[in-house]
Amino acid sequence: MFYLKDNFLAKEECNHLIKYWEESPNKKVYDFNKTTLVKLTHPTDGNRWIDDLLYYIGQKCSALTDQYIKCDNVEIVQWTPGKFMRPHKDGNDVCSAIIYLNDDFGGGETVIRFNDPRGQELTIEPKQGRIIVFTNGGENGYYHWVNKIKNSNRYSLSLWFVPPN
Repeated sequence: MFYLKDNFLAKEECNHLIKYWEESPNKKVYDFNKTTLVKLTHPTDGNRWIDDLLYYIGQKCSALTDQYIKCDNVEIVQWTPGKFMRPHKDGNDVCSAIIYLNDDFGGGETVIRFNDPRGQELTIEPKQGRIIVFTNGGENGYYHWVNKIKNSNRYSLSLWFVPPN
């Protein structure tokens, strides 16, 4: 499953999430690719706008996968120049959603390799407000990666979904 929609979030909404990242005291460096992120709990600590956004994305992803799924992890991620992610699949997740919060940087494309005999790949250019949702885990999951960031910072909102317990 693959889904792409431009203008899923407005510029102001994207900027709001970047500002939330900038003001968060809970920034962590993720060892796998040395990116800096803010893990969000769902529900958050009273941020109704983000809670509503995460609920809406979850409903959209459930409809796309034709099953009830729940958000297992959500992060606002800052990718600095030189950072990238190698090809991988994500455990037993049903799907992932990525929303690009800015596009004023070079590189940082998301690449997805579909499960077909030809190994077709799709390179997705980051565009502010664009959402992509794709099958990312298990035997049906797609290999995916992030190309090296060339200049400036790339911000994204990333969500992972799993079946309910």
